Amino acid sequence: MGTNKVILLLLALSGALLAWMFFGLDPEFQRLSGAGSFLDARLSGYETDAVLALQAALADPARADARDLLQLMYLGPDLVLPLVLTLSLCLLFRGYAPGALLYGRRIEVRHVRLLCLLPIAYGIVDYAENASFLL
Repeated sequence: MGTNKVILLLLALSGALLAWMFFGLDPEFQRLSGAGSFLDARLSGYETDAVLALQAALADPARADARDLLQLMYLGPDLVLPLVLTLSLCLLFRGYAPGALLYGRRIEVRHVRLLCLLPIAYGIVDYAENASFLL
């Protein structure tokens, strides 16, 4: 299987995981928690108050189903998504960035390695965020 097919497969898997999270798990979580969406589903970001409100809602013993669903999300699609997306973006940058123009200058191979640090940083930060919420 060629690199292009692997990249497309990984990007399709990322899209499927995101669709599962946003359209499958999130509406049910909103209904069960009464505190809104998953934090990861809030594309415009969230404030400390939203985190505290979600934690307070999930502390309610009557919301055990919402806690279980949140744990399923973090240990299911949100465990795989950062890895798949990081890998696909690194492969994409490595395969297509050399020779591309950025700010009117050609990107050299050595700069592509630095460019790959961006998705790697995203993956590390996403896993840290997920771990902090589970703990």
